[in-house]
Amino acid sequence: MTPISDLMVSYGEGASVKVKKAVAAATLATLLACGGGGTSGTPVSPSPAPGGDAGTTTPILQTIVVTPADPGVVAGSSVQLTATGAYSDGSTRDITSSAAWTSADTSVATVGSSGLVRAKASGTTKVAATSGGITDIVTLTVRPLSLTRVKKVTLTGSGEGGSARPEVVATSDRVFVLYLGHIGGMSRTFDVKVYDRDMTTQIAAKTIVSSTASFGSPTDIRVAADGGYLYAFYETSAPLSPFLHGAKYALNDAFDLIASASSPITTGRPLPTLAEGDEIINDPAPLVGPVSVFVITRIWSTIASAGKTVYRVREFSKDTMAQVRQFDLDLSSVADGRGRVTSLLYSTGSIYMALATTVSDQGAGDANKSSDDGAQCDIILLRMNPDWTFDASKDVRVISAEPDDRENYITGLRTDGTYFYMTYKQATGLPPTGEQRAVIKIFDMDLNLLLKEIVTSVAWGGAGGEIRPSLEVRGNRVFSGQSGAQQVGTGDASVYLYEK
Repeated sequence: MTPISDLMVSYGEGASVKVKKAVAAATLATLLACGGGGTSGTPVSPSPAPGGDAGTTTPILQTIVVTPADPGVVAGSSVQLTATGAYSDGSTRDITSSAAWTSADTSVATVGSSGLVRAKASGTTKVAATSGGITDIVTLTVRPLSLTRVKKVTLTGSGEGGSARPEVVATSDRVFVLYLGHIGGMSRTFDVKVYDRDMTTQIAAKTIVSSTASFGSPTDIRVAADGGYLYAFYETSAPLSPFLHGAKYALNDAFDLIASASSPITTGRPLPTLAEGDEIINDPAPLVGPVSVFVITRIWSTIASAGKTVYRVREFSKDTMAQVRQFDLDLSSVADGRGRVTSLLYSTGSIYMALATTVSDQGAGDANKSSDDGAQCDIILLRMNPDWTFDASKDVRVISAEPDDRENYITGLRTDGTYFYMTYKQATGLPPTGEQRAVIKIFDMDLNLLLKEIVTSVAWGGAGGEIRPSLEVRGNRVFSGQSGAQQVGTGDASVYLYEK
């Protein structure tokens, strides 16, 4: 498997540091074997200061104190340690950058040459700072990452006709929830509800898209946000054709429409009539970059190992939503079995894309072959340059590969600089006895799995399984939007609020 150092930023060190760390590691091992701790070593005898006379001496390092003492940290996160040296003349100095740092158990945590500790897994390890034969050791405790469910907020009541497919965007003081509403009737809508940060009080509600004779009824919506704006791409469907649309909204209580893409952006064909090479415009995946916003759709192919994995990318101006260009992204060299529903994010100068790849033809011929549920699949994460190029030998990594299941409908990908977050649908077994689950997985920045949370699950029976989770992360809070029931057209969708 490709090392994550090739996927993420490398933290290389110079040869001199490596030598110093090797010596310090041997010193730490000896200390631990002897039960040592605190300070150790014999102070060096005074010597004349360079260029001085015999009566002038250089201060001698006598003790080291590492702070914080006995630190605690959550798996996947980091903590900065500081080493302070005390000298024979009564002075103290920050020697963090010159000390040699070592961790006794690198499976629990590693420590860099600057004293930055990266927690990897729950447990304890001894971390030491050494300089001039003097060492101080602290015990680092790594706690497992956890999610606590705070509340569940139901979006609609019986008088509003049901709801489905919520997408969530949070700011410092507001939570915006967009969803397919009035699904129990003939006039579906896309609605937005604005809540306070705790989702205790509904502040505003607004219909942003209604059914029309020209474009039919709303079906799927996906959103992404950047600063004070939200970008929405959505499908409406008339009897003979679906349509793709896009719009930019202000993240204020009025949810003002700022700009719209040419309506429609494109048209498609109904799902039952799709053929090889046709564009699938439902579940459009948005991406906000530094100067542009993108929407990614899929190209129809066989949902089996022999299928091609191709996506269609459209780029728009962030200011005006005018289309800039369009191109096809062929990922068949790194993923098999048709482009399925995907999620993307822009972070640290790279585009990250999570997508499903077919790993077995088992289930490809079942009744769900027209959906993403056909054939077993795992999830890969692809890192691309801003121009959408990548190196297949180092920029692709499998991040979710549970056995004998379908891991797909990846409808949320986020990072907060400490963790990567992903949500998707996991289908196990087959109808009528199988199960479908809405899953959140959290990874450290090296893409090691830290936590799996099953938010909801339904029986995969004759009525289908319409789980389409969404994801938002803001500070220590994680929001998960969930459809209301096993089948579109019933139930009221909800938002689950978690805290880390």
